Amino acid sequence: MITAVLSKPVVPIDKWSPTLDGLLTWQILKNEELLITNPSKLEILKTINLIKSKIPLEIGELDCTGKKEWYFKASSPSYKVKKEDQEIYLNQTYNTINIEYVTSRINWFCVGDITGLQDLLQTVLYVGKKNDVYRTRIVEWVVKPFNEDWHLWRGDRLAKPVPCSAIINDKRLLLDTYEVKNWRWRPLKLDDNKAKCVMPARNIL
Repeated sequence: MITAVLSKPVVPIDKWSPTLDGLLTWQILKNEELLITNPSKLEILKTINLIKSKIPLEIGELDCTGKKEWYFKASSPSYKVKKEDQEIYLNQTYNTINIEYVTSRINWFCVGDITGLQDLLQTVLYVGKKNDVYRTRIVEWVVKPFNEDWHLWRGDRLAKPVPCSAIINDKRLLLDTYEVKNWRWRPLKLDDNKAKCVMPARNIL
């Protein structure tokens, strides 16, 4: 399990952000001096193999109606909402939109190399984009071994956005109510990385 301890409570941009693989992908490109504003499709495609070779997450595979699709084994964030975080946040702003999501700690479940994750995460200093209200400094990364593999399913509950074509017949979906959204389910802005997805329903703890 990975936890980002934030410098102050914030409201995430949505219930499924930030993604761990997205943070790591951005940092790898930054470290390699390959960050480009509005990169072309060709420029993005050139970086995929580099990212796969350097990201300390295992790569999984989903069967999307006969087509094999790769993904990084990391869950959506889980937010532990505490009353004291909400009180601090309200003292900083009068904005009560999505107040139920306020958090000062973001958790992810993943499968990967602990040492590699610890080393790379130490270079990730913020969540959120520059000039974004959501942008917040990370004061500590906590990486702990975890006995359960919750990157895709947490028991019978979906743990990350997954293309409908990969799980539409999974009977576990009948045990809860899920949203369906057009979503970029893999990092990098490519058409192939966006699909109609089943979204996790219970990652607010």
